[in-house]
Amino acid sequence: MNLKEVRISKKLNQTEASNICGVSIRTYKRLENDYKYLNSGKYLDCVNKLNQYESNKNINDICKIIIVGAGYVGYSLATVLKDNNEIILVDSNVDRVNKLNKESNIKAILPNNDIYLDKDIDFIFICVPTNYDENSGLLDTSIVKEVINNIRCVNNKVIIVIKSTCNIGFTSSLKDNNIIYCPEFLREKTAVEDMRRPSRIIIGCNNMKNNKIKKLNNLLLSSVYNHPHSLIMTSKEAEAVKLFSNAYLAMRVAYFNELDSFANDNDINTNNVINGVSLDPRIGDYYNKPSIGYSGKCLPKDTLALSHLTNSDLISSIHLSNEKRKKRFK
Repeated sequence: MNLKEVRISKKLNQTEASNICGVSIRTYKRLENDYKYLNSGKYLDCVNKLNQYESNKNINDICKIIIVGAGYVGYSLATVLKDNNEIILVDSNVDRVNKLNKESNIKAILPNNDIYLDKDIDFIFICVPTNYDENSGLLDTSIVKEVINNIRCVNNKVIIVIKSTCNIGFTSSLKDNNIIYCPEFLREKTAVEDMRRPSRIIIGCNNMKNNKIKKLNNLLLSSVYNHPHSLIMTSKEAEAVKLFSNAYLAMRVAYFNELDSFANDNDINTNNVINGVSLDPRIGDYYNKPSIGYSGKCLPKDTLALSHLTNSDLISSIHLSNEKRKKRFK
């Protein structure tokens, strides 16, 4: 079957097919309608992806969901969940709320405790900032706590799902079996795409008998275009997955920057060394491009927090290496 025939057999429209294939709708239409692309690599890749696609939509009932925080995590989550569920996005930024209501089909409102009174709400996702606190050396979870307290003042039973990055042990310290930790693994510039095609789904819960775990897992699986591994563990373990993942990514950036700095100081061709090193399958030819250093909202603060939590010389050195690298370009 050609691309159009495969799409129709899967009962997909062109927009859904373009998302599954990971191309823009404009590119997808060109591939489907212009015969000169018939045997191109991109055309065949799209045919293969659509052939392999199996919808997860039937595994989840429609849920009523509140998402607190309309940053890149909360907005991306709302974008992915909105097709099959009722979504309300809550944010304290008036301009952001007004913009969302004007430019998207996601309902956005300002914080109001009344929204938590609805007993039919299935999940409340918390996607608020947890910045690095220089005094404690940990992530500042005060906003997360404030949101939870506001929810619990009016609704004691609704399942709260924390997606904000937290210190290891934070969720269990709340002593609330109806709070689940479910980290995200997104790049800021491709957050929606990463949310649609997650590398894995991690669910951390201290009450493994909670029947809402399966419902949450089904909710997340029903909204993605791939079939990721789904792991259920304790909240401490899930928090550790998040922080150690980001620390490893930071370490990899720092490692290849160290290689580049050494090569430049010793009249060595950086690319030749990287190519030779990366041919080892245990290392791999990815995430290995030298740069000024890692930055952004996540890697710096998460690495620093994990360094404090673990008291590890290795993880501490990642931050020091990154600071040294950035000074080379000042």
